[in-house]
Amino acid sequence: GVLEAVTKMLRSRNVETARYAAKAASELSLHEENGRKMVLGGALKPLLEMAKSGDATCETEAVTALGNLALSQDNQTQFIKEGGMAAIEVMTLSRNPRVQHMAKKLLTRMRMSKLRAAARMAGMMATRQKELERKDRGERSGSEAGSDED
Repeated sequence: GVLEAVTKMLRSRNVETARYAAKAASELSLHEENGRKMVLGGALKPLLEMAKSGDATCETEAVTALGNLALSQDNQTQFIKEGGMAAIEVMTLSRNPRVQHMAKKLLTRMRMSKLRAAARMAGMMATRQKELERKDRGERSGSEAGSDED
């Protein structure tokens, strides 16, 4: 389908073809399911390379697509596995102010996602701790009531 074609075009040696594919990827990836399929299809590597290419237009299109692909937690995990954080560092040093801005935005999104995941984990741990404390109090109440009967 279309997603597979765009992902394949991202790997094109023709810069113009790859650039148009990156633009299409940025638009298509606004829908989270499309983004997931594109990442699974291998779209991240060529976009990461394009984002560091030195070609201002390619960099802009690629970093925009990467920003959209990084909307989901699963895609962010894959992004990190494929060296995305190092690529972001390179992008923040780009001569292109738009790429710098988008890279910083992407970095913020990644950091915020980590903070949200940590907050969810802390919330789950707190809930579990409360459940254990309630259970412990209930068991103590039951054993105290049993000792009153003696």
